[in-house]
Amino acid sequence: MRFVFVMDPVSKVIVDEDTSFALMLEAQARGHHVDHCRLCDVGLRGDKVLARVRKATMQRDSAEPIELAEAEDIDLVAADAVFIRKDPPFTDEYLWLTLVLDHLEGSTLVVNNPRGLRDANEKLYAHHFPEIMPPTIMTSHRDEILRFLSDIGGKAVIKPIDGHGGEGVFLLANGDSNINGLIESVTHHEARSAIVQALIPEIYGEGDKRILLVDGDLLGAVARMPSKGDLRSNVHVGGLDGACSGYGCGSDDHRDDAGAVTRRSIVLRGSRRDRGQVDRGQRHQPNSHSANVTFDGREPRDSRHRTPRRKSPRLRGVVGWLTPTRFARPRWRLLPR
Repeated sequence: MRFVFVMDPVSKVIVDEDTSFALMLEAQARGHHVDHCRLCDVGLRGDKVLARVRKATMQRDSAEPIELAEAEDIDLVAADAVFIRKDPPFTDEYLWLTLVLDHLEGSTLVVNNPRGLRDANEKLYAHHFPEIMPPTIMTSHRDEILRFLSDIGGKAVIKPIDGHGGEGVFLLANGDSNINGLIESVTHHEARSAIVQALIPEIYGEGDKRILLVDGDLLGAVARMPSKGDLRSNVHVGGLDGACSGYGCGSDDHRDDAGAVTRRSIVLRGSRRDRGQVDRGQRHQPNSHSANVTFDGREPRDSRHRTPRRKSPRLRGVVGWLTPTRFARPRWRLLPR
């Protein structure tokens, strides 16, 4: 099969941290043809979706993990699947890409569904599940954040709506002399809304759990632990991943959350997210991810934050799930609004 990965330039890939690289490497190992292209390489001619792609060859070489061949212009109908692997933020160019790829409906599988990417912001989508997430607000107003902080006991986490990989995530605590500066930094002096969420103190001792779903089915889970002195468990800022144990790692626990997320994914504004993940902090679900399906948070791919990791069998499972029979099923069509 032929897979096209729409993603950032290959110069940003980090071998031991990049989930897109792991997927591409596994696809290559299974004998599939793998192409790379950037957002700006995808365009339209009438209603045909064209792309300037380069055949990608992967190797576990940190200096040059992906080698690209000469450019080739193709009609994406000729591809078996297109993987949208561009990192956030969800810019205008990202939006345009999803609108263009909508034209492939009924011909080429696009993972994730473009409409789902537009409808399911990873920070805001989680608000459809208040019963499995900690107390949370979205606001740009400092006085509202301070009032919320007092209401929940004096400690919260603030994060930008379009952030990824732990960027811009801070602990807010009553009595901290930096609290106003932190709020101003994330809200841009009350010009941009932010997510503020009650701190789950168990994060320091037990970390969080990332649950991976494929087409609504539970594929597995991984635990992530923050490094000493940090509340962020993102691998790109020093967090460690490992085997999932304790609450939230039993199959029944996972399936409860997976079922709730999948049902909402199907009915919410008619969208469908074929692949996604849930970040579960103890008994709560802070984030749901759809822009990129990853194990280690959204990738800023900063070479200063390299954490050696073993290749996950769960990622091999994602590629193995893409079999010819999957493409013949009518469920890939967008559901009507």
